[in-house]
Amino acid sequence: MFKDEAGGKILSEFFGLRAKSYAFDMDSDEFKKCKDMKKYVVNKKIILNEYKNCLFSGRQQLRPMNVIRSHHHAIFTE
Repeated sequence: MFKDEAGGKILSEFFGLRAKSYAFDMDSDEFKKCKDMKKYVVNKKIILNEYKNCLFSGRQQLRPMNVIRSHHHAIFTE
């Protein structure tokens, strides 16, 4: 089941890699979502064609990301 994230606009391309990881192009706007990635990484470092290449070639894409996390009350950065 899909919800209308485009607001009624017509999509020209849609690339769905997996659940909560997809991108689409409408008119001149791009919309990208990728679970477990920071928004600034998705918006600044990933382009729409990389979703397309990943879908059709099956190759993984990796991007560096700064994260502060805790595991068993010990704080570390990745």
